[in-house]
Amino acid sequence: MEKFELIYGILSRTASSEEENEFREWVKENDNRELFEKMQRIWQESPNVKNYRKHDAVKSFYQMDRKIQSRQMLRRKVLFTAISGVAAGIIIMLGLFNFTNFQALQSKTNEQVYFQTELGNRSLVYLPDGSKVWLNAKSELKYDSDFNVAEREVILQGEAFFDVERAEKPFVVHVSDLKVKVYGTKFNVSAYADEPVIETSLESGKVSIQNQKSEEYFIKPGELAIYDKSTSQMETKKVDPIEYSGWRDNKIYLHNEPIEVLARKLERQYNVTVGFTPATIGREIHYTGVFGNESLEEILKAISTASDLSVQKKGNHYQISQ
Repeated sequence: MEKFELIYGILSRTASSEEENEFREWVKENDNRELFEKMQRIWQESPNVKNYRKHDAVKSFYQMDRKIQSRQMLRRKVLFTAISGVAAGIIIMLGLFNFTNFQALQSKTNEQVYFQTELGNRSLVYLPDGSKVWLNAKSELKYDSDFNVAEREVILQGEAFFDVERAEKPFVVHVSDLKVKVYGTKFNVSAYADEPVIETSLESGKVSIQNQKSEEYFIKPGELAIYDKSTSQMETKKVDPIEYSGWRDNKIYLHNEPIEVLARKLERQYNVTVGFTPATIGREIHYTGVFGNESLEEILKAISTASDLSVQKKGNHYQISQ
């Protein structure tokens, strides 16, 4: 029988005694055992992911099976887009190309696996080494199909929280002009193209950040590294790192920041546009506070009340005026 069917039977506890015997023989091989352990972790953890849409394990496994049957998968880039809607989507994958290698398709190594979340969406991605990546709205993650063979490197645009598996091979995140190098840690990287800075906050472990001049900066748990794109300057400060990955729990933290920063976060989270009249008030008015499960309208009402502003809605656009 197909090995996929065998694995599903074991995980769902529907395998016959004959199938269980076949599985015990199959799993003795190291590669097979590692593959099963990865799929088992995904199967067990997927129902427990907070604030993400419920994962249909059966449906996802069968979808994966249909995809890996095609020998065309290594001949083109793979694009996964998160589920639509403001509520976060969830992508549970162990790295499609590693699973494809199980099907004896390992002739090409220069293809890329590509994950993308659109405005209003978020997703959870499992990498081939077992590392987990939470992608915020309007973010992209890429890695070569031979990830974890010679090296562990990904390219990020947007924002992501990484929970990296420890290994001898360093884990490197390429963002704009920087690369973040880790060996096993939890950290958040915000590198949106429309933001003037790149921010890296460290929750645990050890991280180094290297610029194009090969200057390397080390940050400790509880620190935030801020890279100014216009000046290429780096600074660090003490923070609560949980606040910088709070977006995973639908939280937005502001510390005396201009409301145009909040506006950009809301645009990404709710798939809307926000404008200011006059345009300067977006930079002039600052706000400190935290938003949790409030709706977009409730957040804008709180801002308008606190700063004596008016909010006009037209379709998908909100105009904030003095």
